[in-house]
Amino acid sequence: MTRPEVEAILQALVQKYGGRAARGDEAIYQDVGLNGYDFYKFMEDATKMLALPDFDWGEFADLDEPPGSFLLGRLLSRRRLTIDHLVYVTLCGRWSDPVE
Repeated sequence: MTRPEVEAILQALVQKYGGRAARGDEAIYQDVGLNGYDFYKFMEDATKMLALPDFDWGEFADLDEPPGSFLLGRLLSRRRLTIDHLVYVTLCGRWSDPVE
């Protein structure tokens, strides 16, 4: 799969669950606002469609937080997971942090 194909799939999923497009450097949880069940469904679909390797999604979003609510303490304590990061992971075929 090519980078543009992966980006297109992820953008379609962000649009589906977040209601808008996202820049590659925007964090899915903090910037787009996908949390709770919406984040879970986004990651579940992305994992199926892109064969993402297993990793701890809880590092990046609070899966128990109700969609649409943001608690400042939770936002600040989460790592940022971006579209670009997921593209990188997909193209590498393994979980890793992106090379800066």
